[in-house]
Order: sequence, then C-alpha cells, then structure tokens
Amino acid sequence: MTSLLAAAAAVTIQFVPLEKPERVNVIASNAPPGSVLTLHLAGRKKEIAPPMFAKVVRSGDDLVLTPSFDLVAGNDYDARLRRPGASTIQKRHHVPNPKIRRVPKILTIYPRAELVPANLLKFYLYFSEPMREGREIFDLIRLEDATGKAVHSPWRRQELWSDDARRLTLWIHPGRIKRGVNLREAFGPVLHPNAHYTLVIDSKMRSAAGVSLGSDHRLGFRTGPEDRERPKPKKWSIETAKANTRHPIRISAPDSLDHALLRRHQWIETAGGQRVAGTFRIEKGEHAWWFQPRTPWKAGSHSLHVDQWLEDLAGNTPTRKFERDVNDPEPSQDVTKVGFVIRQRD
Repeated sequence: MTSLLAAAAAVTIQFVPLEKPERVNVIASNAPPGSVLTLHLAGRKKEIAPPMFAKVVRSGDDLVLTPSFDLVAGNDYDARLRRPGASTIQKRHHVPNPKIRRVPKILTIYPRAELVPANLLKFYLYFSEPMREGREIFDLIRLEDATGKAVHSPWRRQELWSDDARRLTLWIHPGRIKRGVNLREAFGPVLHPNAHYTLVIDSKMRSAAGVSLGSDHRLGFRTGPEDRERPKPKKWSIETAKANTRHPIRISAPDSLDHALLRRHQWIETAGGQRVAGTFRIEKGEHAWWFQPRTPWKAGSHSLHVDQWLEDLAGNTPTRKFERDVNDPEPSQDVTKVGFVIRQRD
C-alpha cells in the first residue's frame, strides 16, 4: 500500500508587486502562529538594518506585510520571518530601476536530457533577469502533448525562487505522480510513458522591471518508463586521474540526476578523511560529471561521498524511493561512499 500522507506545506516568503515596482506586499505563506514578519533595507555590512515601518496582518495561514512607504528603486530589501522554535527564513528582493529595462531571456532549462522518466518531478528555469513573482506565473507555463493540447493542471502551484529571483524550481504536482493518491486517480498522471511533450513559457511572463519575454520559449522532450528505483552510487563508474596533476576525474551514472543537487550533495575525500577542494562540472544530460581539484592530486585511496539528499529526476535518493511502500523497512540514512585510487604517474 502506498503512503497517502501529504507533505507539510512549506513556509515561503514572496514579494508581490502592486501598481508599480516600488510598492509591494510581502507574503509569508504557511507562517506558524507566533511568527514575526519584518522588512529591512539590505546594506553591504553584515549587520541587520532596523525593520521598516509596515502594517502586518494575518490572512488565514499567511502573514501579509505592507510597507508604510514606497521602496526605493535600485535598492535591495530583506524580508525576515522569525518562527517560534525554528530557524529564521530570509528572502531578498531587488527593486528595479525603471531606467534600466532589459528584456529578460531564458538562459537554460533543466533537465537537459532529451529522454526523461514519465514520473519526472521538476524543472529548473534560469532567467537572465530577476523575474516578477506571483502565483499567476503558473498560468503562463504549460505542458503540451504531441497534438499541442495543454495538459490539465500539471503544477504544484507553490513558488520556489532563488534569492535573486533568477531561478524558478517548477514542480510537477506530486499528487499526480504518486500512485493511489486522489489527484492521480481523478486526473491521471501528468506525463505518460513513451510520449512527446513540450514545455512552453508564455511570452507574457515578465521581469521584476515589468518587461515581458516577448516571445514564447519552447522545450521539447520525450518520456520513457516511470523510474521508481533508488540511484545506486556503487554502480557508478569513476575514471581517475594521475597524481601530481589537476586533471579532472569523470563520474558517470546509468540515469540522469538532479543537476542542482549534484553540486551540493557530493564531495571527494582522501583516505585520511580530508575533503578535496575543487569544482564539479556537469555534462549535458546530467548523467556524467567531472571533478577538478583545486590543487594537484595526491597518490593514494580516495572516495566519492554522496549524501541522502541527492535525487534523480524522479525524486528518488540513494536512501529512499520518492514513492515508498509503508511496509518496506526504513532505509539506511548513511552517506554512500565509493572508493577509487589516484596512482602515481608512469
């Protein structure tokens, strides 16, 4: 039997523009009782500026902050939500200068693999400019099938922007992915196996300065079978380098992985447990990547470490499946380690 428990609603902060860029409402969604929402001018120093004068009201599960005065064009502002018994959440907002009106562009969209699992969990959209937030953006992004028909209600309509509002994490609704969940039973899955789809970002999507994309952006892709297996790092291959060089090692996996999490949830260690400083570079398709050390390799045993948060394109991690049978034993939460050897040069 598949678990039907829904994940707790995430606590998020968003800036909602009003009639002009200098006027905004700050909305803290799903703010717990006792939370305090404030807005601060962001300075160059680490000290937090005093909170600005503002009116804060509770609307259902949300806190809504309305500044008493217009914000200043060209400045950055930090919204802070202090929650009882939990960490403070912060979100930065840039007020665009109306004299600078660059046309926004979509720089890239992940995954970049041409073939994705039918239970694909999310897309990452990267923009050249900070974009205008607000839940209406979900009406400007659609999925079309091979006939050009729009897929009904594919998105989890919760905004997940980077702090600079240049990256949007776009989730396909998990209720349409997990078997046995009411949404999937009523409407079916968003994506079907062995089919062609197009992700369309409408030309009306606007930057924070109010400038639209100007033309639709389209990304075509194909789906394969659903992926309900955990990625297994011990089956990955590692092409090593020679000692006393900075040549990169290449790591490859059978399936594509989440590119954003690849950069954060793996690292290299020496046999003595010291982390090797360096950078990861991910190949198109996200099933292979390179690690280049900052200083030359030392001969000896090394290991690639992968923690429990690294996901494949379907949300499975090395320690759990995205859709887990409640009767399965609880998986290990240990970091996965894969050994390799750096040898002396011939």
